[in-house]
Amino acid sequence: MKHVLFFMVLGMVLVSASCSPDQGQATEEKMDVKQEEVSPKVEEEKRDDDEAPEKYRIQLGEETFTFDLKKHPILNNFLSASSNPGAKLATMTFIPITMNEHSDKALIEFACHEGRCSYLLIDFSEEVSILMADLAKLEQVQVSHDSLIAMKFSRNNQQGVTTNHVEAADLKTLSEKNFSIDSDAYPGVSYEAYLFPIENMKWTESGELAIHIPKVENYASYNLENWKSKGSPTTELIMTIN
Repeated sequence: MKHVLFFMVLGMVLVSASCSPDQGQATEEKMDVKQEEVSPKVEEEKRDDDEAPEKYRIQLGEETFTFDLKKHPILNNFLSASSNPGAKLATMTFIPITMNEHSDKALIEFACHEGRCSYLLIDFSEEVSILMADLAKLEQVQVSHDSLIAMKFSRNNQQGVTTNHVEAADLKTLSEKNFSIDSDAYPGVSYEAYLFPIENMKWTESGELAIHIPKVENYASYNLENWKSKGSPTTELIMTIN
């Protein structure tokens, strides 16, 4: 039985402040999400047993990592439903984090349906991964100077309006982070996933995340269409990372 090792040359989306002229601060390293087609190179190696391959060699830029599928249960469960897990893996989009200290990490886009996908943040060196979103579209990624990554996802609500949600993680420990809002500074404002559009987000110098949300009188009962008819005014909301 042949053991298939995949040497994948992947379309890269660079995370680099220097590639954008309007990002002079280290706290605002932005990655524009552009998905390019994966072009895998396949090389076969003989083995004596009939077991399906579990490890894949994946090339991200100039770096090559060994990828053990069994150490990533969510992805393994998804691929195990396929008659050819390796071929399925080769069709996925890998979005590398190309900062020097985090070049061994990437977002994997998979399980896509009607333009909405799941996203897994993976550390190839430590062989750990966390699920960041389901049934969503990745729109924006920002990495802070202290290695926090914020990802803005979108969905369409029942009225067909695009709404957003932000997830954050610590790239050093690959652990998910939570947000909190100062209720005294923002009375009556609450943050819920995919409740309203987020026009923009960026890291502040103090390590907080600033997002622009609809400016309305009552966040408990506002209507997106009414908000859009008034010119879609926004207000800045500062969220503390816990």
